[in-house]
Amino acid sequence: SQAVAAGGVAAAPPCLTTGARAGAASGDIQLALSGSLIRCDPDRIILKRIILTGYPLKVHKRKAVIRWMFHNPDDVRWFRPLELWTKHGRRGRITEPVGTHGAMKCLFDIPIMQHDTVCASLYKRMYPRFPDEWRHLM
Repeated sequence: SQAVAAGGVAAAPPCLTTGARAGAASGDIQLALSGSLIRCDPDRIILKRIILTGYPLKVHKRKAVIRWMFHNPDDVRWFRPLELWTKHGRRGRITEPVGTHGAMKCLFDIPIMQHDTVCASLYKRMYPRFPDEWRHLM
């Protein structure tokens, strides 16, 4: 796992990193973290990935009707440019919404199986959260 920290760097990457904190009651110092510094890049972007999943309702060769990924046809139209993928490695795309409950017709590169799970990845940029003590510095 990775963590984001704000502070000064005294050595160039790759270097070992350790952090300590003072104990609340006794005042002794405890090891809080250890690891290595990957790189110091101010242009690095932190992304959060969310995976939407749906299940095939009806399968016919390369075409399938998928449900439980969205709940209304407007969402299906909005996310139409997304690339779909399955747990078994198939790739596909959304062709059109079906009905009023968010089902959709999809087209895949090769035939999918009825017990497969259809997924779509969404990404969101995340910003590091600074402690409240640093708010006056910004």
